[in-house]
Amino acid sequence: MSAVARAFFAEVNRNGAQRVPPMMDGTLRFDVRDGDQVRHWLLRMEHGDVRSEETDGPADCVVTVDSELFDQILQSRERIDPAVVRYALGLEGMFPLILMFRRLLPDTPGARHPRQMADGWRRAR
Repeated sequence: MSAVARAFFAEVNRNGAQRVPPMMDGTLRFDVRDGDQVRHWLLRMEHGDVRSEETDGPADCVVTVDSELFDQILQSRERIDPAVVRYALGLEGMFPLILMFRRLLPDTPGARHPRQMADGWRRAR
């Protein structure tokens, strides 16, 4: 498994609960292909607590993805939504869990909140 994935899931275990609403419950498994090998990450979201582990357990939603694309998603160099739409990854089960997973991803470099942009426009007038 890549160092990017290990670092991301370690961070999720430390601070993931701060980014997911407490009413969100479910399990999300990532089956990450790297050549002939497949590694599994299981993400559990239960009453606001978020935990990850490297295991092949049952899940409400299973995402099958190439390791290179997965690293790009975890680094916010690629967005998961367009990857789903263009079938760059496989998805089975409860799609809304992917929407919650997006909350755990780092912010896109250079992105700003819409309120910050609006404040900039107001000041420019």
